[in-house]
Amino acid sequence: NQLLAWMFPYLILICMAAVATGVLNARGRFFIPAATPILFNLSLLAAILCYWKFQNPSILWLGMGVLVGGVLQLLLLVFPLVRMKGLPRFSGNPLSDPNLKSALALFLPATFTLGVTQINLLVNTKFALDMGEGPNSYLFYANRLAELPLGIFGIAIATAAFPRFSTSALEEDRAKIKAPLLNSLTGTFLVNLPAMVGLWVLATPLVDLLFNRGEFAARGGLEGTVLPLRVYVLGLISFTCVKIFGNLCYAVGDARTPVVAGVCSVVTNLFLAYWLRFTWLGHSGIALAVVCGATVNVLVMVVRLRQRIELSWLVELASPVGRIAVASILMGGAVHLALDLIPEGRTAWAVSTGMIVGAVVYSGLGFVMFPDRMKTLLKRIKKT
Repeated sequence: NQLLAWMFPYLILICMAAVATGVLNARGRFFIPAATPILFNLSLLAAILCYWKFQNPSILWLGMGVLVGGVLQLLLLVFPLVRMKGLPRFSGNPLSDPNLKSALALFLPATFTLGVTQINLLVNTKFALDMGEGPNSYLFYANRLAELPLGIFGIAIATAAFPRFSTSALEEDRAKIKAPLLNSLTGTFLVNLPAMVGLWVLATPLVDLLFNRGEFAARGGLEGTVLPLRVYVLGLISFTCVKIFGNLCYAVGDARTPVVAGVCSVVTNLFLAYWLRFTWLGHSGIALAVVCGATVNVLVMVVRLRQRIELSWLVELASPVGRIAVASILMGGAVHLALDLIPEGRTAWAVSTGMIVGAVVYSGLGFVMFPDRMKTLLKRIKKT
């Protein structure tokens, strides 16, 4: 009860921080909102140090750390809002604001759409636990590694695209909507395709380096984690595109399409996860069900959005994606050859060498095969 009392105000703080993040993103400010979790993590670390320093066994230290972290996150977001005069000013009856009504109309569909991931996670966890000890942990570790590039690049691309989608949608210009969509999708392939190939090739040494010790090694965790990791990385493009097309739907005022796509995703995941776990894939079949569910989600949104946005962007996307795919495959081959030169058991060397070789080869090929895209990517990194 005491822990709940300390942590409950965090719900209010994180909701206010989310609103402030939305305002800053709408005005083209992305770095500060992306940096706020750093303060939260530092607050938690400070709470753990206090627990260790004062030898106080009370878990309330962590509760206080969460609360202080929430306050620091909100303050970091409020300061730039004050400078740009972005704080809300209430006049009259705010409940009569038509913008509030339109936002509430999108609230429930958006809530369900965000809940699709949690529903799939709950279903997949149940199926994995039914398979005995190990599979649920293997899937968790594999998912964490696969989502690393998604958390670093995928979310950033989708977040940056949302304000541009909204601006173009307000002008009701299909051509202007297509431009940010093409840029976002090209950026998605530019960073996620090489990440996909790299994680596929480095899966074994990476899992070996991070987890293969103690009980994990004794139970054959290496073999149990590598295959689902390789399956999960196949969905990196789909996972990012779900967020991009979801944001596009909300920008054009279409809250129904993400709901329909989400239902199709849940049904696909439920059916395939139940069936594939009994095949030779085993628990990796559950990972494949997640990938297929996300892919179905994207396809449904693309089909339903064709009335608002012409599908000509698919043709324009083919050329850059083809070149990026060739560069990624060549990079994967170079990394594979480099790994063959590393003595067995030197996993740290294997992972670091593979990452360096992959980065050098892909960057070099990129500046030859798609120089404009690489220069744009570097400019955005420097701005960040």
